Amino acid sequence: MRIKRMAVTLHEDELARLERIVEDDDKEDAFRFIRDVLEDKVKANELPHCVPFYDAGYNPGQADNFKKGS
Repeated sequence: MRIKRMAVTLHEDELARLERIVEDDDKEDAFRFIRDVLEDKVKANELPHCVPFYDAGYNPGQADNFKKGS
């Protein structure tokens, strides 16, 4: 398994929730936060973002094939 660095941006409400989890030492809510917030952000970050203009295999909307539920 290759580990890569990734930056994740949290909205104000997500950051406040994370701070509450740390203050309360709430393990169950920490797991829910990872599952509900971070998992989606990490998966979205792993989606293809750019395709060279010379890539003949590119078609508009191809990233939609990688989204949840597809």
